[in-house]
Amino acid sequence: MSLTPPNIARQDQDDEASWQAQERALRGDPIQAIAAARLLRLASAIPAAGALGLMLAWGIGEVLSDRFWWSQFLEWIPMVLLVPFSGILLLAAEIARRLLRRTLPTERTLPRLKAVIVLDALMWGSIVIYSAQAELGASRALGFHPRAGANVSPARILFWNSGAVDRDNWTTNIISAKPDLCVLTSIIHEGRLHELAEAMTTDPAKAPTWTFKQDRFTVLSRARILRAGYTQLRISRGGGLDPREQGPKRYYDPGRAMFVELDPTLFAAAGGAALAADKPIVVWIIDLPSDLSIPKAVVTEQAAQAITAFDGPVLLPDELGRWVEQPPPTGHLRGFPKADIIVGDFNIPRGSRSLDGITGIHPPALRSAWHEAGYGYTATYPRIRSLWHLDQIFLQPHLQAVGFETLSAGSGTHRVVWSDVVLRSP
Repeated sequence: MSLTPPNIARQDQDDEASWQAQERALRGDPIQAIAAARLLRLASAIPAAGALGLMLAWGIGEVLSDRFWWSQFLEWIPMVLLVPFSGILLLAAEIARRLLRRTLPTERTLPRLKAVIVLDALMWGSIVIYSAQAELGASRALGFHPRAGANVSPARILFWNSGAVDRDNWTTNIISAKPDLCVLTSIIHEGRLHELAEAMTTDPAKAPTWTFKQDRFTVLSRARILRAGYTQLRISRGGGLDPREQGPKRYYDPGRAMFVELDPTLFAAAGGAALAADKPIVVWIIDLPSDLSIPKAVVTEQAAQAITAFDGPVLLPDELGRWVEQPPPTGHLRGFPKADIIVGDFNIPRGSRSLDGITGIHPPALRSAWHEAGYGYTATYPRIRSLWHLDQIFLQPHLQAVGFETLSAGSGTHRVVWSDVVLRSP
C-alpha cells in the first residue's frame, strides 16, 4: 500500500514529464545547458537595458536641454561616446540572445528580449541619423554650405582660451591660421604677443596690428580698434564643482565680458578695394565660469543682466596710442552696443538652450558659425581627445560663415577655434 497522497504522486509525475520534455529539447547535458541559458539571459538583458537607459537619458537631455540643473548633465553626454558605446551594448545583447536561442529554444524570455533589442536598434539608428546632421553637419560635409565669392576675401575670426597654460611655442600654430582678428584669453607669457602682432601685418608702419588688453582678454586686430569696454559678470558663487580640481574650487570666478568696436575695414573686398561695411563691427568676448554646481541657465541670465547694465567706462586710443576713458556723455553707455560677432569660452556645449540668454539679448539672435559652415565632430575641450564644443563663435544674420575649423595650439587646455566670415549677399 502506497503512503504517498494521490495529488502529490500526480505532481511528481507531471514534474518528471516536464523535465523529460525539456531534457529532450536540450543539446548536451541538461544541467549545463540550463546554467548556460541563465547566464546568456543575463548577458543579453543587462546590456540591452543599459543601451536603452543610456539612449533614453540622452534623449531626455536633448528635449529638456539645460532648462534644469539636472538635465544639463544628460544633454552633455558626448555623441562621440554615446553612439559607439550604446552600439557595442546593443551588439553584445543580440549575440547573447542568439546564443540563448540556440542553447534553449523554448526559453520564455526570448520574445521579450527580442522586442527590447529591436526597440534599441530602432532608437540607435534614429540617433545615428540625427547625429549625422546635428553633430557632424552631414549636409555641409557634402558641400551644401555657403562659400565666399571669387572676389571676396573673408575675415578670419580666431579665438583661443589657453586655460592659463601656454608653456610651449603656441604662437607658431596661431600664426599659421593667418587670423584677421585674434582673441586670446588667459595668456601668461605676454612677450609672445609681440611676435604674433608682427606676423599679422606685412607693413607695421602703415598698417600696424591693433592690440587691446584688459584683465584676461587680449585682442589683436588688423582693423583699427575704435573703442572698447570691459565688465565682470558677477555670476553667483557656486559650490566650486569642477572635475578638474581636487575637491571644490579654491577661488571665485565671477565671469567676464568685453566688447570692442572695429573699423569696418575688417570686411573689405579682395585686394583692399572698397569697404564692405559702413559702420563699426562690434565684437563681444565672453568668458563664463566653469562651476558645474550653478545651473547654466542661471549663469547666462546673470551674464545678460550684467552686459545690459554696463555703464562704462569706455576706452579709446588717443594720438599716442594710449587707452583713455572716453569723456561723457558718449563715454558711458547703457549696456554693450549691439553685437555683430560674439566669441568666447562659454563652458556650455554648442546647441544648449541657455546660450540664447546671451546670443538673443538684442534681436535678432546671433547664430552659431558652426551651424553655417562647420562639419565633422567639432569639439574644443579638452584639447587632447576633445569631447565638448565649449569655445564658440556667433554671428548676426547680416554676416555669413563660409569656413569653420579648430586646431591645436600645441599648448593650453582648449583647442583654437576660427571662422571665415563675410558680409551676407543681399
